[in-house]
Amino acid sequence: MRSVLRNRVWWVLVTVIVTLAVVLLGLNLTSGEKKIERHIERLYALDDPRFGEELGVLLGPPFLPGNRVKAL
Repeated sequence: MRSVLRNRVWWVLVTVIVTLAVVLLGLNLTSGEKKIERHIERLYALDDPRFGEELGVLLGPPFLPGNRVKAL
């Protein structure tokens, strides 16, 4: 009688662990990040000096004379 009960508890434990593992794996594989759906209009070309000025304003401190910007 005890071995039957122990066997059932074992299978329930294994089933719970496998179910949790599958759920956690599924949650990690699904993408939770949002995608940007709108297109951003470009006002300046990369080689336009105004592009560097606007980029400096957007990123925080402006670019100082003597610094170089390289488009990667």
